[in-house]
Formats: sequence, C-alpha cells, structure tokens
Amino acid sequence: MKLGDFLTISARRAPFHPAVVFGSETVTYSALERTANRLANALEGLGLQHGDRIALMLPNSIALIEIMAAIFKTGGICVPVSVRLAPPEIKFIIENSAPFALVYTPEIREAVRDVVDQLPNMQFLVSGEARQGEKSLEDLVLNTADQKVKNVLTRSDDAVICYTSGTTGRPKGVVSTHRNLIISQGWLNAQEWGLKGTDRTLVATPMAHRTRYCPSCLCLLSGFNFGCPGKV
Repeated sequence: MKLGDFLTISARRAPFHPAVVFGSETVTYSALERTANRLANALEGLGLQHGDRIALMLPNSIALIEIMAAIFKTGGICVPVSVRLAPPEIKFIIENSAPFALVYTPEIREAVRDVVDQLPNMQFLVSGEARQGEKSLEDLVLNTADQKVKNVLTRSDDAVICYTSGTTGRPKGVVSTHRNLIISQGWLNAQEWGLKGTDRTLVATPMAHRTRYCPSCLCLLSGFNFGCPGKV
C-alpha cells in the first residue's frame, strides 16, 4: 500500500471527518479524496509517468496538501521547494531534480519563471489564475473525473525528495520512500504519541521543510486532521 491508498481508506471510513483545517477553511476526507483523484488523473493526462518529479513552490495551504496527495496517488515524487529561497538556490534545485512540472502561486510567478523558463519540456502549474503557458490547478480539478487512479505500485517507491540547506556545499536531495513515511509516521509516531482520529497537529512552520511535510503524511496515514493558522 502507498500513501494515497491510506487517504482513500480514511475517506471511506470517515468521509465527513476534517482532514485539513486552514484558517477558517475546513476540508473533509471525502473532499480531499475527490480533489486528489481529480488532480492525479489530470497529471497523468498531462503525461506524468511513474517516478517523475514535481517541484512544489507553494506556501502552506490547502492547495499544497491536495497536490501532494495527488502526486502520491500517481507514483510521482514530491520535491518541496521553499518560497523563501534565493533565485540561484531555486535554479539549482530545479535543474538538479529535473521535474516534470513546477507548481507555484501567482505571487511568485515572475521570480520562478525568470529562473526556470529556459528549462525545456516542463509543465507550469499555478494555484490561481493561469497565464499563457500555464495551467491552473483549479481548472484541472473542474475538468477532470474523480475516479480513483489505478495503483499498480508494489515496490518501496520514492515519495519525496527534500533538499538539504547546502551550508557545507551544494544542497543534496534526500529521498524518503512510501515505506519510510508509512513506518515512521503512520506506525511509530502514531503508536508513540497515542494518536486517535479526533486528534489534530498544528503546522506552524513551512511545509517545504521535512519536519513539516511529515505531518501531512501522518494525517493521510492515521485519519486525524492537522491545522495551519495561515500561509507560512
């Protein structure tokens, strides 16, 4: 089983239970499952293959959780990139990870496109209104079916590549597999902390960092919810 399968299980077990609370917005497990399935089908329709990487330059948001869940369902690999990085740092990570697509917000569009426009064959996906050469996540959700993506993954597939800070040299991509995250987040942490479906964890720092995207995986795996006070 993969991370996306656990979201499906939680959506069937407790469809109206909150999965994500972001400020005044709440998304239930059934709603998250539907949106993730739509985005997963849309990504495959764009040509995403198993093992392809998608760079995520998004602040903490519901959109970030939705696209992460969709990528997990397709067998793609998430590459979180902090929105606070300098252009040379962004350029290195994008070139090094060679993503199939880059996801960002309109607020950082110009900085991102100036850095990576020269890279060929990359899809540009925006959480918000799209411009020429971009596709809107919202449009992809509206125009795609929500049937579950056929999951034929059986190996310990890579799930996330998180880059180090590069304080002693170039940043290095550190890989976490589905198995890593399922065992550490869904079993060890849930058991150690005695988590229940009624519990909530607070995300108060950027999810581009490993210590913060893990709670999103814990949410998918354990069936409880996590909250974020706003964009970080």
